[in-house]
Amino acid sequence: MRFLAIDHGERRTGLAVCDASEMVVSPLMVLTGADNCVSKIANAAKEYRVEAVVIGLPYNMDGTEGPRAAQVRRFGEELKKHLALPIVFFDERLSSFAAEEKLAAMELTRKGRKKRLDAVAAAAILEGFLEARKAAISSFSGRLLRAADAESLARLALSEFLSQARQSLERSGRFTAALCGGRTPRRFFEMLGDCAEAKEIDWGRVHLFWTDERAVGPADAASNYRLAEETFLKKLPIPAEQVHRMEGEAADLEAAAERYEKTLRKVFSVDEGQIPSLDLIVLGVGQDGHIASLFPGSDALGEKRLLVRVVRGPDGLKRLTLTVPVIQAADEILVLVSGAEKAPILCTLLTHSPEGSGYPAHHLWPVLHRTVWVVDSAAASLLGEFSKEAEAGGL
Repeated sequence: MRFLAIDHGERRTGLAVCDASEMVVSPLMVLTGADNCVSKIANAAKEYRVEAVVIGLPYNMDGTEGPRAAQVRRFGEELKKHLALPIVFFDERLSSFAAEEKLAAMELTRKGRKKRLDAVAAAAILEGFLEARKAAISSFSGRLLRAADAESLARLALSEFLSQARQSLERSGRFTAALCGGRTPRRFFEMLGDCAEAKEIDWGRVHLFWTDERAVGPADAASNYRLAEETFLKKLPIPAEQVHRMEGEAADLEAAAERYEKTLRKVFSVDEGQIPSLDLIVLGVGQDGHIASLFPGSDALGEKRLLVRVVRGPDGLKRLTLTVPVIQAADEILVLVSGAEKAPILCTLLTHSPEGSGYPAHHLWPVLHRTVWVVDSAAASLLGEFSKEAEAGGL
């Protein structure tokens, strides 16, 4: 796969490319000034027939993002308007040092080194990205199942759901699951309501919960509960008292969060200070790396005591969400990732260390051995050899 790497600076921007085999990385050019920078990059991408872009992101040394990183992200958003290619951000902290080392070995004048530095730094960013992607193959401890398309993804998700339900019913006599909302699980939910295997499940021993809910009523089009109700809840004989929806319409959401926490503790017979363990939690991943309604920068990500929190989404609207300890305590976590727009974040999660990460989905890394990722080919398009291993059943 051909990648174009960018080392973006206020005065100079370096570019580098790799060949289709990803074996040879070459510094390309240095652009000076802001004028026409985006259009020149778009032209270079077209000329070299690149398939994706990697932009170096200047993290602080503690792994956080500061004003400079925010500026680079804004540049990336502007580039998206002119370039119909996936864009991945990658840690550039060591790229300038690596570039200086390479240039020091060359017989160049100080002016010559300065002129080439940013392109060589871009090449170092691309080399680091490609190496990190290869390393992910050997270090990834979860299961990654690649589906050909969204329909196949739904079938795989259904198979995992029913398998976990049967195992839990046989093991403990009941099955507890928390479901997400969004576009990706819709087809899976429709299949769940219609398939013959699902009708064989003893739904009288099933308890359903939700991972999160917007501050809307159950009939609202944006309601995660409504998605489940209109796709499978009406078709399966689940006792109404065992369908535990979040009260997104409550005037007092804090009180609603407390009630949902009490429901969880009652169903699982756990006292305060203890964390219930659901048999299965189904999650999606947002383009910003959020899971449930746990968004980047939210103080709810550090919650250790409460099971349910009230948060605000990027749209400013309030939501209810399960907290990280509840998600991590599940026997199995099923993560569904679909669509080309999710390819950059999926690739980013797999090529970045979770330590100091601002991506909420990285909170799954401590429990990867209990996590199943089901991704369609569009979402897996930037994973290279990683996705080939997954498709072959090697992960």
